[in-house]
Amino acid sequence: MCGELKQAYHQCVRDTLVSLPAVLANIQNRAKESFIIIIDEWDCLFREDKNNEKLQIEYINLLRGLFKGTPSGAFLKLAYITGILPIKKYGTQSALNNFGV
Repeated sequence: MCGELKQAYHQCVRDTLVSLPAVLANIQNRAKESFIIIIDEWDCLFREDKNNEKLQIEYINLLRGLFKGTPSGAFLKLAYITGILPIKKYGTQSALNNFGV
């Protein structure tokens, strides 16, 4: 994904940016582009690979980077996410709690 963004926005994506949220934030900051993110069956990993806790934590961290906090508010125009499992708490707060309808 980051490689494809680098091709499309070569002037905005530096090699030092390694995470998708960082790349999207930098593109928004420099090119003033906002993004629509669609994730079909966001919960597939939790249903299909129940015992891979390391991968699940990495995935939740990716989702946090994409949808929670200040940078995502700038680069995110719309998110459409499907799945059958609710997004649950990880620690003291919800993994993702800033969605509106």
